[in-house]
Amino acid sequence: MKPPTDTDLVRRARNGDTLAFGDLVRRHRRFVINLAYRFLASRDDAEDAAQEVFVKMWRKLDGYREDSKITTWLYTMVTNQCLDVLKSPARKRGRETLSADERLLVSDPGSHEQARDQEERLQLVALLASQLPEKQQAVFVLRDLQGAETQEAAEALDMSAEAIKSNLYHARLKMRELILAYEKEKIKS
Repeated sequence: MKPPTDTDLVRRARNGDTLAFGDLVRRHRRFVINLAYRFLASRDDAEDAAQEVFVKMWRKLDGYREDSKITTWLYTMVTNQCLDVLKSPARKRGRETLSADERLLVSDPGSHEQARDQEERLQLVALLASQLPEKQQAVFVLRDLQGAETQEAAEALDMSAEAIKSNLYHARLKMRELILAYEKEKIKS
């Protein structure tokens, strides 16, 4: 017997089957947390955002369009949740208390050196991406960090494919500037 599809699980969950919803959460939890992490550059914040996304998902099961992939629906929910978190006054206050270097040093002490280096690079990219305008940040995270296709990002962000490409182009230019400025600052210190 083959495992149920996402659509099957959503249909069952709509009818109150909490076990089916639990299967959906388990199936997509890593995806949601990783996407949120790419926006928020904090594992704790990403897990909190994921929790909120799954609560919203439960409440909005009737809004899922079966003609699209569930990951497209999740892209939209995660992106919106993360942008709300990034705009929150508490988040902004918290960011002011840590320098960029301090945020980069936060890592799991039990991890291997290579994993730590990769984690630090991802934190840096997410931190720098948070300085992009909202649309550019969302497009950059979905396309370049998460690997979404242009059409999938367009559906998730309710933008045209041309707008996705334009925002991505400008986001990449700005990211290049931000990375160069960061590197210059790092050399000075």
